[in-house]
Amino acid sequence: NDTIYASQGRTVLATSPDGFIYQHKDHGLWVYQTRMLCRYRWLINGQPPEVCGCSNIEQHNCLVYYICVIPSCKEIHTPDACNSTQQTLELRLSRFIGDGMHEDIDLTNHTQMQTSFQLQLEVAADFVSPSEAGGERQQHGELKEHWRRTEDSKWELEFDYQVEHSWEHQGDRGVTRMHRGIQLTLESADSQPEYRDGKISFAVTLAPHASWRACLRWVPHVEGDRLPLMYGCRAFGQPHSDWDRKRDEFLTGTTAFSGPH
Repeated sequence: NDTIYASQGRTVLATSPDGFIYQHKDHGLWVYQTRMLCRYRWLINGQPPEVCGCSNIEQHNCLVYYICVIPSCKEIHTPDACNSTQQTLELRLSRFIGDGMHEDIDLTNHTQMQTSFQLQLEVAADFVSPSEAGGERQQHGELKEHWRRTEDSKWELEFDYQVEHSWEHQGDRGVTRMHRGIQLTLESADSQPEYRDGKISFAVTLAPHASWRACLRWVPHVEGDRLPLMYGCRAFGQPHSDWDRKRDEFLTGTTAFSGPH
């Protein structure tokens, strides 16, 4: 199976085994059968890190671990001494799916050396249906994107899509309209972001054994209505919504088994 899923209610996150979304027919962040995000990939100095594990903790959340050689290694050591298991920079993604996606990003320098690099999020939206993702696109609307700083010093990236077409069937006529969108809010980040050419970039400097983190909130809107995100930071194992209550009730009443240990 080349797709990893996390889902809840009307929202499904489908990624490749490395935890990233490529413009594959099955991949994406899907809400109400609309693909809100069609590309989603983290890069360090322009290169994807090496995935170590991508696992669901529960149906609606997952953890993804990556490692790479710290970029400053070759300035100090010979190339043979620079490998990702010995001179490790770790990237951890914690994802929570509600009617959108909350993602915690944690970077840790596990070495004795200071390092500096560019962390980038490559992101795109296309707002297609499942049938269009696997075939020819049928609807062609207007897609806008906006990058801005809010009054409370947060950063936002919004994709907004509107399309309409006239129809006629057995003497009836009308106009069908669709309005979808998704907004990213950077709740916190340990360095200032920049957005250009489909990439959000952060300049990161890490002392030995230091960490860097950011918090991303992806909130969809459907026909102008913003959907509830449900989850905040570090939300593993914490009940937050009616979906959590229903899931707990279901699991409590299902058959269970145990072994001697």
